[in-house]
Amino acid sequence: MTVTNTGPIASVSTARSESGSEVLIFQNAFWALEVDLEPSINPRYLKHLETGQVLADEDYCYHIELASARHRKTGYHGGEECARGLHLIDWRVDEDKERGASTLTLTGRVDFGRDGPTDLVVEHSFTILADKDRFEERIALQHRYGHDEHEIADYRFGFRKRMFDARKAAWIDHLDEYKLSAIPFRRRRGHAKDYLKQDYSAADLMPANWIGNNLPNRQSEAWSWQNGDTGFCFSKYNQDLIEFALVDGEFHTPRAAQEMDGMTSLAAVGDVVLRFLGAGRTHGAPGTPVIVNAQTREFEFGVSTIIPFRGSWEEGHRVYGAFLRERGHVVPKGFNPPVHWNELYNLGWRGMNTPLQELPELWEEAERAKAMGAEAFYFDPVWDLFEGSSVWDEARLGPLPDFVSKLKQDYGLSLSLHLMMHTKSAEEDPAIYRRGPDGEILEWNDGKYNGGYVCCASPAWQDQKSAKLLALAEAGVTFFMFDFNEYSIPSVNPGVVRLGGCEPCYSPDHGHSVPATLEEHAAGLYEVMKRVKDAYPDMLIEAHDAVTAGWQDYLPLYFGHGAERPAFDEHWGFEYMWNPYLDLLSGKSLSLYEYNLAFDIPLYLHINLRFDNDNALAFWWYASTCRHLGIGGLKPGDAIWDSHVDAMQTYRRLKPHFAQGRFLGFDPMVHGHVLDEQRSAAFVAFNMSSRPVEFARTFSLEGSGLPAGARFEGEGVSVAETELTLKASMPALSAHVFEVSWE
Repeated sequence: MTVTNTGPIASVSTARSESGSEVLIFQNAFWALEVDLEPSINPRYLKHLETGQVLADEDYCYHIELASARHRKTGYHGGEECARGLHLIDWRVDEDKERGASTLTLTGRVDFGRDGPTDLVVEHSFTILADKDRFEERIALQHRYGHDEHEIADYRFGFRKRMFDARKAAWIDHLDEYKLSAIPFRRRRGHAKDYLKQDYSAADLMPANWIGNNLPNRQSEAWSWQNGDTGFCFSKYNQDLIEFALVDGEFHTPRAAQEMDGMTSLAAVGDVVLRFLGAGRTHGAPGTPVIVNAQTREFEFGVSTIIPFRGSWEEGHRVYGAFLRERGHVVPKGFNPPVHWNELYNLGWRGMNTPLQELPELWEEAERAKAMGAEAFYFDPVWDLFEGSSVWDEARLGPLPDFVSKLKQDYGLSLSLHLMMHTKSAEEDPAIYRRGPDGEILEWNDGKYNGGYVCCASPAWQDQKSAKLLALAEAGVTFFMFDFNEYSIPSVNPGVVRLGGCEPCYSPDHGHSVPATLEEHAAGLYEVMKRVKDAYPDMLIEAHDAVTAGWQDYLPLYFGHGAERPAFDEHWGFEYMWNPYLDLLSGKSLSLYEYNLAFDIPLYLHINLRFDNDNALAFWWYASTCRHLGIGGLKPGDAIWDSHVDAMQTYRRLKPHFAQGRFLGFDPMVHGHVLDEQRSAAFVAFNMSSRPVEFARTFSLEGSGLPAGARFEGEGVSVAETELTLKASMPALSAHVFEVSWE
């Protein structure tokens, strides 16, 4: 063995394999990576040293399919070609002492065969850290020579781990006991997407060698792979492109087996391998075409990260949450969103063929909000000239500053507004709308309305929308919700809910790609939010999913958040607003618990209390899982009005815990909200059954971050050494709030 480089963070050495080819070994105290350099680059072996778990032990997947370019007049103009490997150009090791990171970078020329191009290069980097047990991967496609342009029609990079030995017809190392779970949403991604399984077994991941869909067949920003003891979180992070973490099962025939005769039928199919991380297209993402040429030079994918953990899938969510907090995705300091009262639940929406609200009934609704204890009046889409105009209907509602002033003086309420991006009127400037391939304005909802789908990538739309919103903010509005901004492309994105006739914009006059990409659409939407934030930093902004709007089931949930120039403060609560009680009992909104295990980015949701029970079960569930709460739908004299006034009084008193507190998820039915600096917490237990229960739960103080040895106080709270116990008698279908403090 010849030692090539030994640094303070990692060591790099070379060795010879049994076949005589050169092998590169890159390792530190946590990880060991082996890369074949001959006959082609092959990062085939990856081991986590603490657990002894071998995560990769087969050929790395370098699948690159070049699009046909026969129509081109210059440069490469051949047909479709698939990569046959990477020929080593060079490798190097760089150490970042400030970060404590060592990076191995492999550079290889893509071999497309005798008839393919020779000027496409892959730069593949692996990073290990001195003080953190993590493994990072980066991939970039580069154009280094000549003047050709190459479009990648399909691609998939990824490590491979053998799970099932086809020749022996047996699972390897009990890997059938491992489960794969999406992070943050296991079964349900938003209100509309139900994947029917909480997690995926090794058997589930066995590819379908008949007609059918391979599981998991879905997108997620991260995954956990664990057996209840040892686990690994696989994540993808990219703020420039819409990317998801990729994990799937694949039939793969090892090189040695390919050369053997007399294989069994199972061996002919290939071993079952887990293929993970790297990069690949998922349901149309990235939306940006993968093109490299002499001008662009490089196309870089996002960072993939492996984080080991001990425990169940919930611990995988927690380590991913810590990873996101390091990147600035945290609860804003001093976060104190006003409790909203939504007038829609009592007064309706003109989209439901109800009359427009007039001032007398609005003031009556504001009185209800005040009596319930709300802090802001939330106006759903009935306040502007027409949906999408973002111009206050002064003729019907009076001057906006007067409306804001009366709300504050007479009812103690601030004003929050729902915003539509697309419009229901053709009175707007034609320059803001999307154009089809033939130049026609794309009508909203398949021509149901006179208006159209706006092009968020259009500078005209950005300028006009920003000016309107700044005028509203100047008049005293303190909250904006950005809704009806969808950009789903059903033919390209089969995993996205179809909303109307939504298509991309083909206008050559807007300064975007033709057609506009998903990333350009999202960036234009965020630009408007940023302009509002620049002028009014205290404006609270909620951002619906920029691809599917209210369904909130497409973008990685960190995308566009936490930048130096912030765009938004919170996400929409996945449309659990219409019948929140049944969404809870049916298990749909249990996904909010999963979200809070992994994300500190606040959720906003308003709920219709008309469907709650007298125990305020739904109220407390959404109060515990949505840091910004909105309510509505009740009137004084309703059977459950008084119980919800009582619940609101308790919530308002404890609100800093729910809005700002550190979330503890012991299981879906027991949540904690901790204010460490104030030495207090609110715990909420839920009884979803039809029978009363004597609730009792004991948990470790150390595991929850609460101080062992402190003196705890609170009704139903007791401490024995390092364990805290909560006890309460709970009626059927109820919630119980424990108030805890310590010295």
